Amino acid sequence: MRSILALLFAALISSANAQQISGGAGGASGITIGSTVITGGTDTRILRNSSGTVGEYTLTGTGTVAVMQASPTFTGTVTTPQLSIAGSVSAAAWTTTGVALVQAATTFTDTSSSGTVTSMYVSRLGIPTVAASSSTTFTNSYGLWIEPPTNGTNVTMTNKYAAGFNGRASFPNATAAAPALTFADGQGIAGAASNGATNAILITASSGNEIAYFKTSEFNLTSNVIIRWSNQTNSFTGSTADTFLGRSAAATFQFGATNAASPVAQTLQSQGSRAGTDSNVGGGNLTITSGVGTGTGTLSTLTLQAPIAVASGTGAQTQTTGWRINNGTAASTGYTVATLPAAPLTGARAHVTDQLTTCAVGGAALTGGGAKVCPAFYDGTAWVGG
Repeated sequence: MRSILALLFAALISSANAQQISGGAGGASGITIGSTVITGGTDTRILRNSSGTVGEYTLTGTGTVAVMQASPTFTGTVTTPQLSIAGSVSAAAWTTTGVALVQAATTFTDTSSSGTVTSMYVSRLGIPTVAASSSTTFTNSYGLWIEPPTNGTNVTMTNKYAAGFNGRASFPNATAAAPALTFADGQGIAGAASNGATNAILITASSGNEIAYFKTSEFNLTSNVIIRWSNQTNSFTGSTADTFLGRSAAATFQFGATNAASPVAQTLQSQGSRAGTDSNVGGGNLTITSGVGTGTGTLSTLTLQAPIAVASGTGAQTQTTGWRINNGTAASTGYTVATLPAAPLTGARAHVTDQLTTCAVGGAALTGGGAKVCPAFYDGTAWVGG
């Protein structure tokens, strides 16, 4: 009688709750969920009812939390040594909202700091240590590499950027050998930590050599740098540099490129009017001045020099003063009669410091050996008085 009552009770419970889990009949292994009989399982998998079908689903990793939603929300810290995002996404126009990695506008409250904090990071990628199973050299190594977007079906992108910043970007101070910002060909830009370049922006060549740096009120170039202008506007493609400004020595500008076997003549000019447009408009004057002093200080001199020839060969010619302008007057260069330059320009003027007799005038011959200072004029054939 007791056995019959137990069987009737079990049948009643089973019919009232057909989805109840029960053990295997007759002591067999496995469980029954609704009409699904599960007799075995696989490690690291979980059971889930998906649209009325109960089955095993993969659970990756270890721990006590399983994520089973298409768009899960976490309320704490999620820790993982790797994060891989794969697969294609189709969504309504997202424009500037973002569609891949998106962090919504969020408030982060510091619950312990006060006063002035030197630095603070909201998001931070730590220093990755890269190891290898055998000796390995990586020529170029990147902690983060970002590719620009590419055109897909029915899409044309006018400008493609790998990254954009809606605010300032900060880079650490660096050196010429390891600049903070490096381009593909090796040129670099650094917050300078170089001799004389503190608190400056340093520009380096692909060789690591320093080229220039900017400071608040300075633009500094190394001595071997030449400023060049190309012969066409708006583009360097196919252009040729044809105007140069460099440094040849301390406090000395050089117009033209580095000294070479075929030096190019140079011209310094002031602004002019527009031919074919401006009628009867003169060009701008050109004034060259020496430095202005104060009070009774020594007056500066504006000196014009040109070289004179030396012996045949590779010896450098001698730069020689032709005119000096001082105290509002111009003075020619003085020579003895014997050392007057040979074959200068016709009409050249100088003065001699050793005329023997009264100053020669009207094209008379000059005679050295005396002490008189007299004007001299080159008539195309010889130096004469005048």
